[in-house]
Amino acid sequence: MVYALGNKGADVLAEYLSIDRDEINWTKKNLKIKAGFIEHTLMVSNFRATITLALKNRANANLLSWRPEFYRGMRDYVMITDIRGRKIRAAVVPDGFFCIRLNDQKKHFFLEADRSTVPWNRFLRKMRAYWEYWKQGRHIQKLGIRAFRVLTVTKTEKRKENLRALSQRADTKRVGSRIFWFCSQQNFSLNKPETILGPIWQTPADEKYHKLLE
Repeated sequence: MVYALGNKGADVLAEYLSIDRDEINWTKKNLKIKAGFIEHTLMVSNFRATITLALKNRANANLLSWRPEFYRGMRDYVMITDIRGRKIRAAVVPDGFFCIRLNDQKKHFFLEADRSTVPWNRFLRKMRAYWEYWKQGRHIQKLGIRAFRVLTVTKTEKRKENLRALSQRADTKRVGSRIFWFCSQQNFSLNKPETILGPIWQTPADEKYHKLLE
């Protein structure tokens, strides 16, 4: 079953978190939700649940924080060059942003959940936005972090390979940046959550497989 926030729940959260309740009728709003939105939300939720379970029994690592797409202050904008050579304003809006503590280090990740519905030119624009975000040091200015990785999870292995190859065109030199990591959700599962930490990740820079926390 899929649960959604209702009006009474919104009232409680607004009071508990001291945030503006607004005038949104959540019960009415939920009736307008489409299947694509639900499927995308479940894909993000599945990733979060899997990595939470994978880290649960790790003595040297744990999930410190998770910020969803709609978290206040996560959206940002940068200027990029599109495939036609034009300067355009592009948004940086991750599906999730989380931090893992590994020993005495903190590792930060942006998450992109891809359901094979985004056109290639739009995905490339998204990756170029992340690249400029990193290049301009926006992560330092806005989030106060020194480094990050962009994780893209796809539905199939073929889609993963297509997007990985496409992202070679995202960085300035067009050789593939190691800040971009890819894997297919076919390579991890809730039944064996530790698989998400294993050597299932690849970057566009080479053909090697990497562990998430290396």
